[in-house]
Amino acid sequence: MAATDGQITMAAARWAEEGSYLKEFVLKHRLPAAVKIIKGQYGGLGVPTLPSPGLQSTALLVSAGKRQKIVAQAVKIKEGRRLVCVGPRLVIPDTYSGYFELLSEEGRAVRCIESVAELARRRPEEGCLVRETIRGVQAKTETDGSVTPEGARTIPAGEILVPTGDAILPGSKGRYLKCLDSRGDTILLGMEQRGKFSALAREDNISGVHTAKNLLSKRLPLTVRLVHGTAPRGLKSPSHFVPELRLLSAFEEEHVFALPLQKETQSVTALPLAAPLKLLRSRNEDQLRGDGGIQ
Repeated sequence: MAATDGQITMAAARWAEEGSYLKEFVLKHRLPAAVKIIKGQYGGLGVPTLPSPGLQSTALLVSAGKRQKIVAQAVKIKEGRRLVCVGPRLVIPDTYSGYFELLSEEGRAVRCIESVAELARRRPEEGCLVRETIRGVQAKTETDGSVTPEGARTIPAGEILVPTGDAILPGSKGRYLKCLDSRGDTILLGMEQRGKFSALAREDNISGVHTAKNLLSKRLPLTVRLVHGTAPRGLKSPSHFVPELRLLSAFEEEHVFALPLQKETQSVTALPLAAPLKLLRSRNEDQLRGDGGIQ
């Protein structure tokens, strides 16, 4: 059986004697780099043991560039504007897919849009986040701009709708707000319906809901509430999550991926810099680059 490129690279590698943990390694050495893991494990990487014989101990570390992240602390807002910290600090990457609203010192948010009629009147250009599940009508938009209903549709909390105009259905006295959902489908909402929506905020806005990337452009610290999204990583149990967060500061961090080299595999592991892996670098990296093992 022919050896893989990774196995050939590993056979030619000469390892340094002094190891360093991942965070320190990334600061000291340029990537990509072939490494040997001498302590710890993360994902499928680590020193093979009897309980985990399949761990991969050699890998190619590759950088995907720097990413901005926010340090956050879950808080409870007590009377008198007092913030009480709850649980550990969390890290929220700029790619986090949830939505937040800004809170005042008293823990209050800007009132959200509470009816379809108000949504039609305000018609946010960037679209809006559906805060509570609402019933609508799925429809087809014809070439002449008219709409044909196709059946009832439940629009879940978390969906993004972009209002595009008013609509009237043949044989119906009611007026509807025509929207496009995140898949580009046409949705009709009755003008008399109650609902709960928040405009997607632009970078320079205060009201509405914000992405993590948007919040990075603001001056920290800030107090926010997560209105839609999964609990950020760092909690022992998502059930302990409190949606009110104090965003403390922002920092940049190298984004590192590891490609195991011993076995033929397509799996790539995203490594947080805090992963408890101790690594050896190869002493003959220039030779490995010359052999084509490291690109």
